[in-house]
Amino acid sequence: MIEAMLEHALAGRIRPASAPFESAFDGHWHTERLGHHEPVVSALRGGLLSDRLAWVFAAGYQAAIRVIFPDVHPEGWAAYSAAEDAENLADRPGTRITPTADGGWTISGHKSWIGGSRRVNHLIVTARGIGSEAPDVTVRVDARAPGVLISHRDAPGFLSEFSQGFANFDAAPCSAPSPWPFDEVRRFSRLEARFVMLSGAAFLMGHTEDPDAKQDFIPLILALAETCRNDAIEPRTMAAIDKVFQKSVARFEANTDLAHWPTWDADRRLLTMYSARIQRRAARAAEV
Repeated sequence: MIEAMLEHALAGRIRPASAPFESAFDGHWHTERLGHHEPVVSALRGGLLSDRLAWVFAAGYQAAIRVIFPDVHPEGWAAYSAAEDAENLADRPGTRITPTADGGWTISGHKSWIGGSRRVNHLIVTARGIGSEAPDVTVRVDARAPGVLISHRDAPGFLSEFSQGFANFDAAPCSAPSPWPFDEVRRFSRLEARFVMLSGAAFLMGHTEDPDAKQDFIPLILALAETCRNDAIEPRTMAAIDKVFQKSVARFEANTDLAHWPTWDADRRLLTMYSARIQRRAARAAEV
């Protein structure tokens, strides 16, 4: 399916879709039923449809969530909510779950980053279980459930079209707790990077006009798709792919009128921000 999609993109049958507002890209995401596709396909098609970097992140982020949390409903955006305000826990305590008399669970507390806060439907929230002083479980929360209050940052300086906010939970109903192994958190971080890079490579290809230059993205996209499907990719292999990706970003910037994206200078780091971590991981692996 990936190869056919790339052929359609090369032939001009898949092109970036106009989405000046988050609601518009959310509409494209639902019309294309991206939540129902295999995550690699969803990230790739989402990147091809993106007309700006904010939607590149949205597409890759949604795909990565559905790998780690495959039971998330395919309709509606999801957010993985782990960040807490460690410097202000007195006013914004971290999340904790409590059992109810009828055998259910509720969650209370604060999270300091919710991706897609204006559109989100499903929250996967890290929380403290009974007797724990650090998050050790995850729960599912309906973003529109009673006791859930989501607020929004006024003007994010990065990916400003993608809404970003906060969540307060006041005895909100939640799912039964699932264990939160630290390895899974690290795995989500790695997969988010790979899926966003895959969406990013598709975006660059979609906005490249020269047919030969567009064709050059195919091996990179196929390599990134493999890293998304195979979490056991060697760190040195991932580092080599990252270097090719970074060269592709530089070549795109040198040959494209970036004035089309007024926020490019602020948002371009989406395409570079994972690189240092990927290269450090490869360097550490080489020392072993």
